[in-house]
Amino acid sequence: MEQIIKSLNELRAKDQNWDEHKELADIDLGEQDTSVNYLFREVREFLKKQPENDLEILRQYVGNDALYESLAETVKKSLWHFRAWEVVRNLEKNEGSRIQILFQNIMEKYVLRVDFEFQDTYGLYDIKDVDIFHRLLQSYDVLVAFYIRQHFSKRAIIDDIMEETDIIKEDAEIFAEILERYYRELQINFIMDELSKGNRN
Repeated sequence: MEQIIKSLNELRAKDQNWDEHKELADIDLGEQDTSVNYLFREVREFLKKQPENDLEILRQYVGNDALYESLAETVKKSLWHFRAWEVVRNLEKNEGSRIQILFQNIMEKYVLRVDFEFQDTYGLYDIKDVDIFHRLLQSYDVLVAFYIRQHFSKRAIIDDIMEETDIIKEDAEIFAEILERYYRELQINFIMDELSKGNRN
């Protein structure tokens, strides 16, 4: 928290319009300045390690309620994938051998084609209820779609999935390998979905 407060104080000193900003995106200190990105990463890591903590303590240090709300909302939204993959991180600690089966099943029975009965198998992966499982399935699907759209390389996928979810490298590699295996079929699905959207408009 001390480092976050220090970063905030440095940002306020640099930005003469600090009190006028309504959103985090309004801060413009030039392309070479990475202060805002650094602050964002610091706050994000703080919430990852202490998810029960609220950011309200930062409001007084930000000194601009609209900017504080924007920072808090942006960081919390960025943690959606991290929160959804908590069940995977728990599985890594307890029975990591099931993760490859889980990832394979999500790809085949949710991302590529929907098998509604699969969504009721959450107990096999030590997941407490179907809503928690469904959040993981949605997150997995969103990430796969993003990597396909952006044409990420296998290396880039591994790096990004680790950054987004904090899973270990071994499991990030499994995720990337499964995506690579179905890459062509995923591309076709994506194209078909886009064509279908176009026809509906």
